[in-house]
Amino acid sequence: MKSSWNIVLVGFMGSGKTTVGREVARRLGWSFVDTDDEIVRQAGKSIAAIFADEGEEHFRCLETRVVRKLAAMNETVIATGGGVVKNPDNLRLLAATGVLFWLQLEPEEIHRRISGQRITRPLLKVPDPLGEIRNLLRERESYYAQADFTVNANGTVDAVASMIIAEMNGWRGR
Repeated sequence: MKSSWNIVLVGFMGSGKTTVGREVARRLGWSFVDTDDEIVRQAGKSIAAIFADEGEEHFRCLETRVVRKLAAMNETVIATGGGVVKNPDNLRLLAATGVLFWLQLEPEEIHRRISGQRITRPLLKVPDPLGEIRNLLRERESYYAQADFTVNANGTVDAVASMIIAEMNGWRGR
């Protein structure tokens, strides 16, 4: 598939944006970039360290800088951090050159997936992580819903990647 567009994956942490994004990029022969990985590379420290040392506001500034750079790319699958949608400028920049896909999951499935990971999630260092997931999802849902497509991310990586590619092919045919 030849395109001058990007595929942008948004959704809550643990929804599979990175794993599915890599598979979509592999199948299409496109580049893949994870905004969180890019932030870590540029900052020279982990996201947890950025949150601890400079706070969430500084992290969000770094995130917008990375989004601005990535939005200028073509034929790239971009996996975003879960909170990237909180900044309307990020959504505007990503939508200008990309087709946005919301990888949607229920809070319980997100909690199950995140609980099995070794990654530290700064926003979930609270007594009730599942409750916090529900709160953050409620807070972000209207932003995620601005995506061009909503994809149920409950399936296998192959199935979710296939849905995204099929939707992208249909979108390009319009």
